[in-house]
Amino acid sequence: MLLHHSLLARSEGDRWALPSLDLETERTGPSQSSVTILVVDDIEESRWITARILRDEGYAVIEAESAEQAMRLLAERGEIQVIVADIVMPGGMDGLELARWSLATAPWRKVVLMSGFPRGFSQQVESGPKIPLLLKPFTPDQLASQIREVLHEKMN
Repeated sequence: MLLHHSLLARSEGDRWALPSLDLETERTGPSQSSVTILVVDDIEESRWITARILRDEGYAVIEAESAEQAMRLLAERGEIQVIVADIVMPGGMDGLELARWSLATAPWRKVVLMSGFPRGFSQQVESGPKIPLLLKPFTPDQLASQIREVLHEKMN
């Protein structure tokens, strides 16, 4: 970790100026990954937080605010290996439909669904292909662990 100031400097009134960190360039997570993840969530703050956690883990992240936008990105950018999608999204297609469409068109692609409403969707998620469901709110460690798990399944 690089510090902006290499030494502590004595300041007025016997207070010490502590070194500052550049939070955008200093990372504590793993090095950059070759994996690209598409985060799909209609709630901007939730999407941003999820994307930030994944970027901090070293993944390349693309964001979409709807299932329809996600479908366009998936068609344009073939390098997306994992989709992390909220189930409940307004408009036409929800996250579960996006997941099923993606798995039908690209069975090698992995999907993780997110929801703050587990009771209403757990049965629907279990009725189709095996898709992990991450319950909101989740911790950064829970998200990172779930991504590692689906990526490990891909390799086996």
